[in-house]
Amino acid sequence: MDLKAEVPKDSLDTPEIIRRGGDKLGGNEEYGLMKCPYCQFIYLYEYEADTIYLNPLDLEENDGASWGDPPDCIKCDKKFPQPWLDEEMKKRMTVSWEDLKNSEWRWVTQETRTD
Repeated sequence: MDLKAEVPKDSLDTPEIIRRGGDKLGGNEEYGLMKCPYCQFIYLYEYEADTIYLNPLDLEENDGASWGDPPDCIKCDKKFPQPWLDEEMKKRMTVSWEDLKNSEWRWVTQETRTD
């Protein structure tokens, strides 16, 4: 595994995410990862319900995301940019395998899970 490569959406363990409380759509969820481009804090994002999961240890801590009015990072308090408007910002928000492996979100893939 290239630790610098982006974690692909299809590597996320959807059944495990749902088991831990990430079920918002009754099984039609589509998850991804993103990080704050300013402080690198990682978030789990659910595309279909526009939900950002804030706490890797408690998926009940989540926020509905409206990209018309992007949320603020809970760690550094800076407003998220709209990544589709700026390719450089999109790159800065990409989560690598190394980022994931060193975060509390490492449980979201079988490749990085340690428990």
